[in-house]
Amino acid sequence: METEKKYWATLEHFAEDPTFLENAGKEFISSPLVEDSGGSGVKLARRDFMKLMAASTALASSACFQKPMHKILPYVNQPQEVTFGVANYYASTCTECSSGCGTLVKTREGRPIKLEGNPDHPMNKGGLCARGQAGILSLYDPDRLRYPLKSTKRGQAGDKAAWENIDSEVAGKLKNAKHVRLLSETINSPSTLKLTKEFLGGLNDGHHVVYDAIGASNILDAQEMSFGHRMLPRYKFDKADVIVSIDADFLGTWISPVEFSKQFSSTRKLSKKKKTLSQLITFESAMTITGTNADQRTPIRPTDGLSVALAIAAELNAHGLSVDAGAGEVLKGFRGEALASLGLDGKAIKEAAEALMKAQGKSLVVASGNVDTQVAVNLINHMLKNDGATVDYSGGSLQFQGDNKALAKLIKEMNDGLIDALIIYKANPVYSLPKNSGFESGLAKVATVMYVGTDLNETALQADYVLADHHGLEAWGDAEPHVGLYSLQQPTIRPLFDTRSFQDSLLALGKVGGNAKLKAVEDWHSYIQKNWQDTVFKSHGSKTSFLSFWESSLRDGVCDTRSGKTSSTGAFKGSLKAVKPPVSTEMQAVYYAQVGNHDGSMANNAWLQELPDPVTRICWDNYASVSPATAKKLGLLDGDMVQIKSGDNSMEIPAHVQPGLHNQTIAIALGYGRESAGKIGTGVGKNIFKFTNFSERGFEFVSPEIKIAKTGEKYVLATPQQHQTLEGRPIVKEATLAEWIKSPNAGNEEKENLTTVWPVHKYEGYRWAMAIDMNSCTGCNACVIGCQSENNVPVVGKDGVSRGRIMHWIRIDRYYTGTPDNPQVVHQPMLCQHCENAPCETVCPVIATMHDSEGINAQIYNRCVGTRYCANNCPYKVRRFNWFEYNFGGQNRYPTTMAQNPEVTVRSRGVMEKCSFCIQRIHDSRNVAKNMGRPIKDGEVKTACQQSCPSDAIVFGNINDPTSEVAQMAKDPRAFHVLEELNTRPSVTYLTKIRNGEMA
Repeated sequence: METEKKYWATLEHFAEDPTFLENAGKEFISSPLVEDSGGSGVKLARRDFMKLMAASTALASSACFQKPMHKILPYVNQPQEVTFGVANYYASTCTECSSGCGTLVKTREGRPIKLEGNPDHPMNKGGLCARGQAGILSLYDPDRLRYPLKSTKRGQAGDKAAWENIDSEVAGKLKNAKHVRLLSETINSPSTLKLTKEFLGGLNDGHHVVYDAIGASNILDAQEMSFGHRMLPRYKFDKADVIVSIDADFLGTWISPVEFSKQFSSTRKLSKKKKTLSQLITFESAMTITGTNADQRTPIRPTDGLSVALAIAAELNAHGLSVDAGAGEVLKGFRGEALASLGLDGKAIKEAAEALMKAQGKSLVVASGNVDTQVAVNLINHMLKNDGATVDYSGGSLQFQGDNKALAKLIKEMNDGLIDALIIYKANPVYSLPKNSGFESGLAKVATVMYVGTDLNETALQADYVLADHHGLEAWGDAEPHVGLYSLQQPTIRPLFDTRSFQDSLLALGKVGGNAKLKAVEDWHSYIQKNWQDTVFKSHGSKTSFLSFWESSLRDGVCDTRSGKTSSTGAFKGSLKAVKPPVSTEMQAVYYAQVGNHDGSMANNAWLQELPDPVTRICWDNYASVSPATAKKLGLLDGDMVQIKSGDNSMEIPAHVQPGLHNQTIAIALGYGRESAGKIGTGVGKNIFKFTNFSERGFEFVSPEIKIAKTGEKYVLATPQQHQTLEGRPIVKEATLAEWIKSPNAGNEEKENLTTVWPVHKYEGYRWAMAIDMNSCTGCNACVIGCQSENNVPVVGKDGVSRGRIMHWIRIDRYYTGTPDNPQVVHQPMLCQHCENAPCETVCPVIATMHDSEGINAQIYNRCVGTRYCANNCPYKVRRFNWFEYNFGGQNRYPTTMAQNPEVTVRSRGVMEKCSFCIQRIHDSRNVAKNMGRPIKDGEVKTACQQSCPSDAIVFGNINDPTSEVAQMAKDPRAFHVLEELNTRPSVTYLTKIRNGEMA
């Protein structure tokens, strides 16, 4: 008897048919479901093929078979804390960098789906940067390490091993080693630091070395040279009336940008009662987020940082601020005509010094750069009496504790063959250390190398044993970002794979190796509790029992034992180092960090790769930025390939024409060029870390002499923004502080008073609206990732962005004003304006876009047939058409789809989508208010972009409530609507940008 009818072709049959596959490839050639198999035709994954055929044959075959039935099985014993459809929030700590921001983890049925800032945490106060929020995608990274590995040959991925075997072998080798080192990134967890000390104490000559790829070792070294103590002070930007930044992007990537953005933005808000703004003056070699927010910005060469600091100190000294004889002698060479020979802008330096003089004790000078630059900055702050005011030494910050001197010593010991065993935790020095460091050659001489981390990166490939670590959302932990400020980290999901936390690995190895102190420890969770009972509980002085204190701290996520008092430091003991006037006219290079890719540790995160750089608006690549004048001289256009050389290093990289750079400067972003990052991050961009210089004096992210030449090749740079200037259009309105004080509606005098033939919408209850303060927005793009995470916005890849198909529901437009050599910059968040007279609504043939009863321009996905008429008719260009099944293939592999928010429809191909004012959050708040028998309170609904904003630039609420914050902002004389003359009557209000300085 036949078991299968030969004339009944099945979908399985078609999956193997080469003719069908060839035709499918032609039809869906750009689809992420179809992959080119290197000239051998088109290869279609079996599962993806089944999806494709199911969709194409659904109508034809729907009458032939019964729709499959899916059963929903309830819990046998439902957990007490789980209610179906209701989210749970857990306070925790962000682990994506050592800033240690407090977080709230939103979970649904035991699955984390969203990361937000903890509003009760005194450091970040509810804000969270783009990288912090993107950590949710890293949890579900398909390329994460899933089990421990043992390698038989370095440079190749090892084989799967059992934890018991790993522990036995590694513990034996560690016990027999004469010299053991642990190399890690900054660990600000007090419990982990205690555990590592006890673990290393049970080994022969065990020491811990801290290394940060982009850190603050130069600042720490300079503090020791200047004042005798190696500590990172806490900077108080909210206490400063005048801020001078020398290549320190404190609003973007420097030390603790969310904390600093919160502080800085509080000094930039205006009201009837507050008519003062802080003044921000920057000297920088790369155009950064901080520079784009400056009231006065001066482009400098990468090697000019120390000269600028010394010149400012010299001006202050000339104004009567005293220094010792040695410093005075050095400063003589940085006054008057000497500045011209140094190639510095004397006028800008004099103005900066005068502004600082007027704000003594209420000013702040910060810098990136080498140790000598940091010593000069310490002197300036000391001269201005900023120590103990805007520079706080009460305990200090523990956010970046990297020690370049200790690293240099370790590398020498490795090359001398003195290190028998090396444990590397999270750091990736094989990728991020420059060639001249000698780390790779030293690593080859270490007998046993063990790596602990979440991915098989470049360093892990050189290890003998790779211990798969938990993600931060799967593990217990704690943090102390500032001395006396503690926070807890708790697991919010059971480990997805056969991984084990770094701390549990130390405990296991210690126990097997016979460590007496660790044998009695039950597990890592109990170890943290015991450490908190012995330290934090006692310092807090709580009157309750420890169990009550622990539960309270776990619920709040934070415990602040700081006194709140600031303290100064002692007398300045440092010595200034003079610089010689530059004699070379060669190009110089500066290597900087971006808010997305940063040091490259999250290179496999598609959200961050597709996040446009806030300044250049380019994604999925790094590039060599040059000034317009230099580009003209070299005949360069965007995308022209250039060859750059520095010493023995050579690289080909695309060029980008960047206004605001010094004509002798090339700026290139770090964090790209990963060779082992996963499917998303491997091979994206170029690794510029290899061009940096390293010595025990610190990292130098500059190259004094660079050769650059055009190769003749072209390269596509993906960017979602084509227009760079306002071109006279009233999109952004600006004025100076003096003009605003004179007239509250300065820059916003012209008001449109247009009539309409359309009936006016009447709202009896709520009418939702948004207001955005252009003075507060720094352009950090945290809101873009917040929206993407909340609303299941897919990535489209570099090719999709290049075709104009990026899917972000909110974008941050960047516009230049003034001259190309040093323009002023403005950042404007742009999202669906939810217009009263919405142009999209009148042209939709199926009424897929329509107004609801509360003023929201809603998008009904089931109705949309993809005509795209609405997008053509939208003057704000904020509607996104879903060209392919982005959410069901390509980058969204299992378990990535677990990051999707079940409260938001996952859109399919052919649907138009856009901002919905996070309508799901409105519904949640409505249900809560309804159950309590009251209306929704002002501030109770926060959109995802508002929730994540580190600078509190976005306000959302019911504009029908005259007491609401959004209604008050809409009545402000600074309030305006974008393209008001079109009479679309948006529900999004902007407040005029006010500058504390002259307009360009």
